[in-house]
Amino acid sequence: MTKEQTIYDSAWKYILDQFFPSFIRFFFPEIYDEIDWERGHEFLDKEFQKIVRAAKTGKRYVDKLIKIFLKTGEETWVLFHVEAQAQPDLNLPERMYIYNSLIYLRYRRKTMSIAILGDNNPNWRPTHFEYTIGSTRVSLQFSMVKLLDIKTRFETEKQSKNPFHFFVEAHLRTLETRKNYRRRSEWKFEITKRMIQQGMDQGTVDALFQFIDYLMVLPEHLEEEFMEKIDQLKEEENMPFVAPYEKIIMKRGVKQGLEQGSLREARDAVFDILNTRFMEIPYSINESIQKMDNVSRLRELRKLAITTPSLDEFKQMLKS
Repeated sequence: MTKEQTIYDSAWKYILDQFFPSFIRFFFPEIYDEIDWERGHEFLDKEFQKIVRAAKTGKRYVDKLIKIFLKTGEETWVLFHVEAQAQPDLNLPERMYIYNSLIYLRYRRKTMSIAILGDNNPNWRPTHFEYTIGSTRVSLQFSMVKLLDIKTRFETEKQSKNPFHFFVEAHLRTLETRKNYRRRSEWKFEITKRMIQQGMDQGTVDALFQFIDYLMVLPEHLEEEFMEKIDQLKEEENMPFVAPYEKIIMKRGVKQGLEQGSLREARDAVFDILNTRFMEIPYSINESIQKMDNVSRLRELRKLAITTPSLDEFKQMLKS
């Protein structure tokens, strides 16, 4: 897997986890209206990993198996596949069929299968898998959304507050500017400016920016220019938006320590983010973090420190 592919895939995986209802509302408003959101939704990661191992498809993909409840009371499973790369995957239809079949075979669950295609080939639009042998025919029809088709919505839905409006535009602009980082920097600023002017809650803005910032990679000199423009914009319009915490941490060398598995650096990463965002950390939170000796858990808390809207919510998650 290339570094670029890893960036695309990771960004999509995390934003799906963070903003799943917004994802459905943006891409499938008709399905959104049929779901009983008060009953919540559940990511079936463990169940899906058993399917992935059984499928033996080789590569890892951005696939999510999610349990939802319809307003009729029926429990439904939905398989989402996001093909985030510019290169179409010709094996996609077969894999969709294999996954759907194995889910039914193992769990006896009826599953909606949906593919989100982020490539730049307007003619690649798979919606079914089929084979025939003798008098037997086997087939699967699945839903498909092409990100290229959504470009027109950026103009007609300028007032949208849906996080995926901004994220999908960032995805497509990143593909467009693979060989033009100057133009990418301009798009990154334009998207970020519109995002923070839309009046979304601070937690959503902060979390969404992390995904866009991770996706729209810039050379160091252009990144510095971008951050200076954001700082200037904040002063001109009195915006509450805070510079990306991840970059603050990276500049202090904390990220390197975290990746090396250092408990001390992992704790410091959490403290630095909390201090940057909330200025003062209560003693109870400080003590709880100091007692932790699990780097993986500290990594999770680091993400929460970036995205949580308040210290109270962070404290609740700290207890869970």
